Amino acid sequence: MKRTQLLILGKCPLPVGGVTIHVKRLLEWLDYENIKYKYYDLKKFNIFTFLKAIRSSEYAHLHSSSPFLHIIFCLICIVCNTKSILTFHGNIGRFGTLKNLIENYSIKLSYIPIVLNAASFERAKKYNPKVILQSAYIPELVLNKLDETDLIKISAFRKKFEFIACTNASGLNYDSSGNEIYGIFDLIEYFTNNTGNGLIISDPSGKYHEHIKVSGDNIMFIDKPHDFICILKYTDCFIRYTSTDGDSISIHEAIESGIPVIATDVVSRPNGVYVVRRGVFSELDSAISSIHKQKHNTKNTDKPSLPDIIRMYIDILNIKKSEAL
Repeated sequence: MKRTQLLILGKCPLPVGGVTIHVKRLLEWLDYENIKYKYYDLKKFNIFTFLKAIRSSEYAHLHSSSPFLHIIFCLICIVCNTKSILTFHGNIGRFGTLKNLIENYSIKLSYIPIVLNAASFERAKKYNPKVILQSAYIPELVLNKLDETDLIKISAFRKKFEFIACTNASGLNYDSSGNEIYGIFDLIEYFTNNTGNGLIISDPSGKYHEHIKVSGDNIMFIDKPHDFICILKYTDCFIRYTSTDGDSISIHEAIESGIPVIATDVVSRPNGVYVVRRGVFSELDSAISSIHKQKHNTKNTDKPSLPDIIRMYIDILNIKKSEAL
């Protein structure tokens, strides 16, 4: 039986979320670069089809946040003599004792484990020296642009405020400690008390707008499907106020767009990001004040660069660059 060279296992939006967006963009780039692969949709998971797909592949790359699925995947790959690639879409060691133990074994058993930040790399290399530190950021090839109604709303909003921040969410979600993940409630509280600045909340799910009735006119929701990068060019900074995180796609989009970033200290952040503690509004004040005094230039993002993950596939699958680029 001839085996597929590359198998991608994951979910694509909807639902909207960092991991699913990563997988969606990955598949688009594989098609664009003419790299042959097969895709297994985890939304249709069945242990028998899952096993069959892995067994018929040389390399299998899993994108999931579940430690239990990680370990099952690694063990099946070993039994089937398939090389496992496993991206850990979150900070290593963020779970409780049992899940962290399972995660550590998954790192040890995977052929190529991929982690998203320096702290996770330091932990993971104790279990597997082949671990790769790689950003999860994959540029969007084709943007789902804002519709005319939203453009008019944002343009009018832009004229009302000298300084506008933006933030985003993929739905109203809570972490294992019961904290609202994206910090939208905190940011609404902050901007309600700082009415001289504006805040645009990008939430394609519409859940926050349904849940929160905002009285201030300095807070605006964009709750239709759109690409967040289209929001960035109308703002002065991006605030990532999360209680937990991986390698945020949105932070990289902001950096590539030339937009300053403020982010919580829950994981290590890219160079140049203003790092603050969540809920400490004095630090948010200081970061916004520093950005307000600076000038930034929005960059042209029409020509995205080849993602690191695509370069890795080209390398490990021995694809000639002339064929793939």
